[in-house]
Amino acid sequence: MNEFIQPTSTVNAPVLKAEPIELTGVSLVLISIITIVLILTTIVLILRLPKAIVDTGDTILHKTTDLAIPVLTHKAHIPAKKRKRLELRVTLIVQLIACAVPAIISVMAPESGTLTREIIITLALVLFVVSVAGFTSATLVSPKATSRIRSRASRE
Repeated sequence: MNEFIQPTSTVNAPVLKAEPIELTGVSLVLISIITIVLILTTIVLILRLPKAIVDTGDTILHKTTDLAIPVLTHKAHIPAKKRKRLELRVTLIVQLIACAVPAIISVMAPESGTLTREIIITLALVLFVVSVAGFTSATLVSPKATSRIRSRASRE
């Protein structure tokens, strides 16, 4: 039984032995400073990342909406109240399309390793439903259009 536990080497490979590095006070301080800077940089980047993603998504959404409205109205002038309602509808439609595309793609995706098709489809549909519910509720809660009464009251 002892022969199974002990490895036997048939190749005579050279054994390299590294000498331990002696750390001085200056090198410890430098290593500590570099480590702290890297950790702080990572924390700052992780905290800023969601805001950057939201800002980019918001910019893309509003640019798409601003480009779609003249096409939908045939470049006709429409009142501000109707334009605001149309912007809300177009924004919701763009958000729903942005939710539907990944869900459709994941339904057509093949199985991958440990994930079965059922898990992929279930996860895609759950995320789709949650996203649609969030976007729809945000649209329903958002102020529709400012009326003259609100505008006059906000001036005072």
